[in-house]
Amino acid sequence: MAGTNIILQPLTLSDADAFFGLYFPTDGEPDTNESPEVFTRRIMSLCERIFTIRTIERPDDIIGDCALHHWDTETKSVEIGGSLKPEYWGRGIMASAFGMLSEIAVKELRVASLVAKTETGNVKALAFAQKFGFVEAGVKDGQVILHKKLRQ
Repeated sequence: MAGTNIILQPLTLSDADAFFGLYFPTDGEPDTNESPEVFTRRIMSLCERIFTIRTIERPDDIIGDCALHHWDTETKSVEIGGSLKPEYWGRGIMASAFGMLSEIAVKELRVASLVAKTETGNVKALAFAQKFGFVEAGVKDGQVILHKKLRQ
């Protein structure tokens, strides 16, 4: 799936090393005992849909990920989340990815709303979520919970 400046590709085990590197950079010892493959398998098992984010200019390089997880069929909601390498922040890449992921949530999962969570001190993530149309629904266990209605 391609947007104006990015490509979303389903995460596969062949992406394990690059995906692991998004969360555990190589400049130190990772704070996990999991191998890249075990970590990737575990995250894939927790998600309804998970994609790598790549630029159109460099489609072989994984610069981030975005996912739909914790799908609640009763409330017709799903949690959305993602990560992006810092050098790509501020370019509209995550907004494009979330836009594409929102379409998938509606078309494939038939959800009515998205849920996003972030740490209370993560000012950049909160600003992004609000800019993307999320509204704060509360705080629980140090995390801000945000909601965005997609349809009735």
